[in-house]
Amino acid sequence: MAQKRLVAPDTPITSYPTPEVANIVITLDVDSRLPGYKVLEYGTLYPDQTRYPGAKLVAQAPLEDDRFVRRVFATDRVNQDTYNYAIRFSAGEPDYPIYVRTYVELRDTYAPLPDNSPDPVIPGAFLVDEEASPAEGELNNLYLTVTRIYETLPGPLVLSSRYDDDLGLVQIRRRSVVNSGQLASLTENTRTTYEAREGAAGVYTEIEESWSTELDGEGNSQFPVKDRDIYDPSRGAIQERRQLVSTTGSEAASLVNNNGVITQISYEAYNEFLSFKIVQTYNVNGPQLTGFVTTNEGQLATVTTQRKGSDNYVAPQPTATKTVEVDREDAESVVERVIDIPGVFAGEIYRKTKEDLTPTKFKARVLESTTEQNTAGTAASNFTLNTNEFVKTEQQVTKFVKRTSTTSRTTPTTSSFVEQVLTNQGQLGTRTITLSSGAQVITPLSAVIVDSDVEELGDGRTVKTVVTVPVVFDSMTQSVQRPDVIPEKFRSNVGVLRTEKIVPQTEVTTPTLELDEYLKTEQRLTEFTVQRTTVSRSPTLNQLDGKRLEENFGIQLPYTEYISASIPPGETIEGEGLGSGVNLVRSYSVGGLNQTLGGFNVKIPTSIDLDLPPVLKNVVVKWKKEKSTSVDERDVSGLQGSFMSITQQDSGSVSSTISIVPTVDLELEQSWGRNLPATVHLFFLKKENLTDAQIRSKTGATAKWPILKPKSFTTTIYGKSERKSLQAAVQRSIQLHEIGQGYGYQPSTGSSEESSASLIPVAVNIPLCITQQKLINESESDNNSGLKIVLKYVGFNGTSPTGVPFSFSDVNIDRPLNHTLSVLANFTVPATVPDKLPSSGTYVISSSSEPYKFGWYFVRAVTFDASQLA
Repeated sequence: MAQKRLVAPDTPITSYPTPEVANIVITLDVDSRLPGYKVLEYGTLYPDQTRYPGAKLVAQAPLEDDRFVRRVFATDRVNQDTYNYAIRFSAGEPDYPIYVRTYVELRDTYAPLPDNSPDPVIPGAFLVDEEASPAEGELNNLYLTVTRIYETLPGPLVLSSRYDDDLGLVQIRRRSVVNSGQLASLTENTRTTYEAREGAAGVYTEIEESWSTELDGEGNSQFPVKDRDIYDPSRGAIQERRQLVSTTGSEAASLVNNNGVITQISYEAYNEFLSFKIVQTYNVNGPQLTGFVTTNEGQLATVTTQRKGSDNYVAPQPTATKTVEVDREDAESVVERVIDIPGVFAGEIYRKTKEDLTPTKFKARVLESTTEQNTAGTAASNFTLNTNEFVKTEQQVTKFVKRTSTTSRTTPTTSSFVEQVLTNQGQLGTRTITLSSGAQVITPLSAVIVDSDVEELGDGRTVKTVVTVPVVFDSMTQSVQRPDVIPEKFRSNVGVLRTEKIVPQTEVTTPTLELDEYLKTEQRLTEFTVQRTTVSRSPTLNQLDGKRLEENFGIQLPYTEYISASIPPGETIEGEGLGSGVNLVRSYSVGGLNQTLGGFNVKIPTSIDLDLPPVLKNVVVKWKKEKSTSVDERDVSGLQGSFMSITQQDSGSVSSTISIVPTVDLELEQSWGRNLPATVHLFFLKKENLTDAQIRSKTGATAKWPILKPKSFTTTIYGKSERKSLQAAVQRSIQLHEIGQGYGYQPSTGSSEESSASLIPVAVNIPLCITQQKLINESESDNNSGLKIVLKYVGFNGTSPTGVPFSFSDVNIDRPLNHTLSVLANFTVPATVPDKLPSSGTYVISSSSEPYKFGWYFVRAVTFDASQLA
């Protein structure tokens, strides 16, 4: 809604919205129809910043008549902490106030404060919540209303309690604390936890729960007791009591048998300070359990199981029909299991056999048959082996079943087999096997017979075996060997590998040696295989460390030698071909080189000659002065004229001459530069470090000896001679008039001054030298004083011849001649580069380098202590 204009246009109204008078709001109505009016950007500074510094536009809107626009300017709020708070109290406790501060802050610069920031005024209160929203009213264009809640922490304790089934009465204390990363803790009677407050990450709710661990008058725990009755199939009825006790570390489970009643005490951890004490009581002898089972032999057995006390326990005596099993249950009891059978099962087996001596392959065409069957009955031994029966048995397998088995086959007497066999040499041979009812012999003997034997079977029959080949096997062998060029020192710890391999191959070929192979053999083992034997050594040979003595410098350079198929590139690598595609490589340690060569630095005293130019120390200007004067005064005309007319005239002159001429004296210093003590430095530098700075660093020099560039200097200064003169004259005329008794008087004076001057050039010649800049600005003056011309006619009184009195005044001239002469000698001697000889520090006079190896250069540098020139 448009507002009415309340004040004259362009008249500011100042208001103070807060108790702080520096917080100002200025209302200004402007005429929007005036030329130059425009809508301002929010944030535009108030025009009169001297009066209202920092005030900026925060709102503008037309007034009711649409002609005027009201502009509202405001300053940033300051000192808000002194008035911007409201107070409430945590848990109603007046000692724990909560301060709600409301700020007005610029939207563009607003930044939230970190959690737990302290209250800017009140100690002990910390920021727990912050909210920013648009400012109300005219300020909302640029400002935010920021609400910050500062709470006194730690807060008040809030007490409560609860009942716990295990702990009993639990006392609870809650309070709010600053979130500083606290960890939950536990003691014997107290548990402290920390829960994050919703919406306030910087605040924890500290919850302390405590309970009593005091003992009663008899030293027993007073925690709640929990009793129950349970039944265990093995132990029977059990009474159980559970109660928390303080953990002392001396707790020990126990099992006690008291007149047949077991008391078992055990402990279960509740936490690290408390444990459940569990007491169980039950009879040591448990219930007797009876069952039945059929044995593998078909007998019905009775099984009796019972828990019994272990004190004085005696296990039943096992018998042929009774099996006893006793397992330890615990310290006071055992579990007894007794299995009874009606009698011992015999399980008789009757067996009769006859040996069959016929070789297996001759029985291949003869079928062997075995007949087995179970039948009801009892096994007996009254059976016989019939013809071609070799095995017969009868076995009682259960109390009511027996099993019979019979094995039989036909027995051959003569037979013959011809077979092909592969001999050990891989030849295809013929093997003839003959079964005969009588003796056999081996005939004829031949080189192609590779195997033959005659075997007696023991029943009069024999078996003859003969193996023949077409030709005799040659067993050809070829081998190749080469010398080992690897120096022996690299082979001291490297074993030689001998490889033997059988490969499918029909002919022997000439072997070819590969890298790291020194012997290779091919031997024909069979018709189809060749044995290859290779003697080689691991390509990974010893690496040897050593040091190379550089006698010229007295240093040892560490290196590592090894064998390689190639010589790798590199500045620190040396290589030598050994033949057979191998090389001896010597690799110098970069670190060792850096340490040895980088640490080499030898200093040798010497003397040098330096070409030292003179140094201009000072330029002194001296002056030659002369002066003279002359005075001439004369009566030019004396007294002239008739009695009635008289004229007088006198004149004079005075002159002054002054001469001032400068002269220049030079103060030059010449230092001796012959046979000066110096130091020669010998050292090494890497190629990339071959710089003046590195050379200075190695020699300890502060700089490189400068290139001295002496210069000469010539200029002209000027002296001066000046003459000044002054001429002056005085004159008067007196006329007496007889007629009319009058008179006339005409006095006059006059003077003139002349001057002349001449410059006298003086050459300044400074020879070749070095110098700092010399600014010469010397002046000299002289004067002739007391010179002047004084001419005077004294006045007089009298009476004319006619008796007329007259009076004539004095006529005089008093003119001084002031003569002062000043001469300036002004010139600058420019500085040379350098402008002086070094007189302190150590300088590198000269240096030279030559390639050494490994990317290093041998450097020779000469240094000089410039303090010798001081």
